[in-house]
Amino acid sequence: MKKLTYLVFILLSLVGLFFPESLLAKENKLRVLCKTLPVSLKEKKNFATFPSSDNQQIYEINFDSKNKVSEVRIFDKFASGSIYDDREYTAKDFEDSIENILYRKKINPQKFTQVGNKLIMRPSIPVVLPGSSKRMLLNDGTHTLDLNTLELKKTLMFNDDWVKKANCKKIGNEEPPTYAYNLSVMSQRAARLRGKVPQDTWQDIFRKYITLLNISINAFDEWEEEIYPNEVPFYSSRLLSLALLAFDKSYMNLAGGIENPFFNIDEAYEYANKAVEMLNSPKLQKKYAGIFLQRADHGFTRYMLSEDKNIAVLNQNLADIERYIKNPDGDLGKAYYLKGSSQLFINTKSSVKEACKNLTKAMELNYKFMESFKKAACKES
Repeated sequence: MKKLTYLVFILLSLVGLFFPESLLAKENKLRVLCKTLPVSLKEKKNFATFPSSDNQQIYEINFDSKNKVSEVRIFDKFASGSIYDDREYTAKDFEDSIENILYRKKINPQKFTQVGNKLIMRPSIPVVLPGSSKRMLLNDGTHTLDLNTLELKKTLMFNDDWVKKANCKKIGNEEPPTYAYNLSVMSQRAARLRGKVPQDTWQDIFRKYITLLNISINAFDEWEEEIYPNEVPFYSSRLLSLALLAFDKSYMNLAGGIENPFFNIDEAYEYANKAVEMLNSPKLQKKYAGIFLQRADHGFTRYMLSEDKNIAVLNQNLADIERYIKNPDGDLGKAYYLKGSSQLFINTKSSVKEACKNLTKAMELNYKFMESFKKAACKES
C-alpha cells in the first residue's frame, strides 16, 4: 500500500512538471488591450460612412469561482491627455459640477452575455447633456470578444457599411489605473489656466481640480504596490499630481487676497515628500530636480509657521538645494534664497556666515526677498 501511495505521488508530481496548466487555478481576471481597425462589410467600400477611429481600449474581465464571467469594464487607455488640450475646452469642461465630471470619467460595469467562449457586450458611454446637466447613457453598439483567441468585433450604431475588428493582446493585471491618470491629466490642464481666466472663474476651477487631484492620488495609492515603477505616462502623471497638490496647498491666498480653502502647509510638505520618494534613480532626479526645490520651499514655510522649530527640516532643505543646484531648471535665485534663509535660522556662526554669501548671491540673481534676512546674516561681515 505504501508503494502504491508513493507511485501515485510520483505520477502527480510528473503531471505537474510536464502539464503545469492543468494543476493551476485559472486567473480570476483577464485584461486585454485592443486597437480596432475599420473593416468594410460590402465589396464596394462606402467611404462616406467611414467610422471615426478609436482610442486603445482595455477590456477588464473578472471571473467567478466557476470560471464564468462576472463583470466587465471597458476604458480608454490614455484618453484624456491626448485629444483636447486647449484653454477653451478645459474651461468648458470645468463649468460642470464635480459630480458630473466624475460621472463622465467613471468606469462602470457593462452589460454582457457569455455564450461559451464568446463574450457579447453591449457597452454604454456616460454623458451629461450640456446646459441641462441631464445624465444619460449612450449605446456603443455590440462588442464580441473571443476569450480564447482574443479577437474582437464591434458593430456600429447607425452604420451598416462597416464594423471594427481587433486582434487584442493580453496585458498584466499590474496595468496602472487609467481612471487616476485621466483625472490627473484633467487637473494638470486646469492648473495651466492660472492667470488666464477671470478671477471668479479661476476660484471655481481651482476648487474642482484640487478635489479631482485628491481623488486621483488616492486611486494611484490603491495601486501603489502593483504598478510598474517606471510606467509611462502613469508614473510621471502620479509624480506631477503629488507635486501640483503640494504646491496648491502651500500658499495661504488665491488671487485677489481670497483665502485658499485647501491651505495646509503640513500636508503640502508631506505630498512633496511623496513626490521626492518617487525620484528613485539618477535619471529621474535630474529630470525632476525642481521637486527638490519645491520641497525646500514648503519646508522653509513650514518651519516659519510652526511653533516647534525643527532644525532637521532646515538641514533637509540644504540637502535638497544641493541636489537642485546640480541640475537647475532656471530658478537659481530662489534656490540661493532658500539655502541662505535656512542657514540663517540654523543659526550657528558658520551657517550664518554661509547665509550671508547665499543671500547676497540670491540678490545678485534678482530674486526679491525681505532685506532684513540679508542684513541679519551679513551684520558681522
